Amino acid sequence: MINKKIKQLHNAYNTYDVTKIANKLNIDILYTELDIECFGITVSNNRCKTIIINNNIHPNLQEFTLAHELGHCVLHNQLSTPFMRKTCSFAAISKLEAEAHRFAFAILSKRYEEILEMTPNQVTDYFQLPGYMTAFMQTLKPSKEAY
Repeated sequence: MINKKIKQLHNAYNTYDVTKIANKLNIDILYTELDIECFGITVSNNRCKTIIINNNIHPNLQEFTLAHELGHCVLHNQLSTPFMRKTCSFAAISKLEAEAHRFAFAILSKRYEEILEMTPNQVTDYFQLPGYMTAFMQTLKPSKEAY
């Protein structure tokens, strides 16, 4: 389902750039100061969606968070989803959060193919993700052919 959705987005907008895709989907992106534990959140109502990103986090983490929140927008359109936080545990990742993480990793892997050559620790370090994400990254087996 995730790979199919990413392919549909790419076919429609000819990009894997999550900022451009969000803009094409009329999703507003707001960078603002949030609690240091909160990386991002999506706020939506019947007429519009806004992804709010913490402007105090590393730019690579901002991009991963944007991709994660975009994943919620396109995969969980009508559902209310919690925000991406710094503190969590691998075991506590809900199904919706896991799908948004997988979406973020998959679409960013298409944009930056070198990610596919990285170890889970290197991916976690590159995106400045919390430590619990290393265990999650180990469950992913992306490949260029999967898309």
